[in-house]
Amino acid sequence: MKIGPNQFPDVYRIAERGARRLGMPLPDLFVVQDPTINAFTMGFFGRKSIVLHSATIQSMDEDELGYVIGHELTHIKCAHTHWMALTNASGAIGLPLVSVLVRSCFKHPLP
Repeated sequence: MKIGPNQFPDVYRIAERGARRLGMPLPDLFVVQDPTINAFTMGFFGRKSIVLHSATIQSMDEDELGYVIGHELTHIKCAHTHWMALTNASGAIGLPLVSVLVRSCFKHPLP
């Protein structure tokens, strides 16, 4: 379900405040019915999205939810969704050569 001013308005307000503080447009926000506490970002071309599991919204207070949403907003601002898509880190279809190179860099950092 898409989060908006009329659906989960408190969550929407928290995300608006975070996006404004980071000087970025508000991405699409979604909630999925899931009993695990989790959130993630997605999107390569076009508009980016944040997906929150329902357990995350139900179990956290406003400050905690602000931290989680801010964390996900930062992933979008830093273009981490591009790297996740290319390296298959999010379960998406990755580009094998890019995946190998990026994983190699993280396993063997430069001195």
